[in-house]
Amino acid sequence: MSKVTELETTKKNIKNLTSEKLNACLGKDIKDICDKGYTDPKINHCAHFVSHVLDLKVGLVCGSMKYATRGEGTSLRVNEIYNACSSTGAWSNRPISNTHCLIFATLPSNIKNGEMQNHPRKHIGVYINGTAWHYSNRGDKVVTDSAESFLIKFRGVYGKDTLTYYGAL
Repeated sequence: MSKVTELETTKKNIKNLTSEKLNACLGKDIKDICDKGYTDPKINHCAHFVSHVLDLKVGLVCGSMKYATRGEGTSLRVNEIYNACSSTGAWSNRPISNTHCLIFATLPSNIKNGEMQNHPRKHIGVYINGTAWHYSNRGDKVVTDSAESFLIKFRGVYGKDTLTYYGAL
């Protein structure tokens, strides 16, 4: 499947994604979400979770972490997802009509010429109508926050200069 076709499928998936479906993931560990066995709790799974709920396949996928399932599964890297979005930018510039999108937290220095660099201080969630669902790597479970709480939380983790960004599929 081409990158454009994959993104079109994901675009339909995010438009049809409901709070109820995401709420069904609350409290779940990645081992309850990933069917490819890429579930080590020492690994950051925020992009992995988002990709499973959206069936997003851009860049490195979870199945490729094992020989037997190479090429299968969903995306693993925050920056690859951000860079594949059709529209990105500072959260403060997000169109108000965009009620279904991705939310990212990172340092501004990690965004260069509109692209997110591969830097360890980055996080992703799914944002729908005021709530962000994302994978807590510290708690090894899916959690929710408002956009404001998401920013506050990651300023505590990555530093006071952390900003939030949006990504439209």
